[in-house]
Amino acid sequence: LFLRVMATEEHPVVMFLDDIQWMDQGSKDLIEFFLHDTEMKNVMLVLSYRDENMDLVQDVQHIISDQKKYNAVDITLRNLDLESATEMISAKLGATSSNDICDLSTLIVRKTQGNPFYIKQFLSSLERDRLIIFDAWSS
Repeated sequence: LFLRVMATEEHPVVMFLDDIQWMDQGSKDLIEFFLHDTEMKNVMLVLSYRDENMDLVQDVQHIISDQKKYNAVDITLRNLDLESATEMISAKLGATSSNDICDLSTLIVRKTQGNPFYIKQFLSSLERDRLIIFDAWSS
């Protein structure tokens, strides 16, 4: 396999597969191959999935249940609380005080449930629709 040759101790390879809750049979087979290939060295397989859809995907649960067998670590990312989301929004908008955007942050967290990706997308859509405008002169 190509990765066996390319992945060396000096040049390890990281393979990232996103949204595996929607993987097809070919992707499942690829993951199983990597997990069972004892000759595969210097390769890190990173899998990401959204756990809100986990009841629909038994294959992902099977892979996760074997994590100790494959020297795997499960890292769970949680949604941001209001304080953390306010810091993120404040940094994005260049606000000098989080008090300046308290109401906006509360609204955005309510709409996005604190998901950082959705917060970023929501802010981008507000900016694109000119519902918020960053004033570089006032900061």
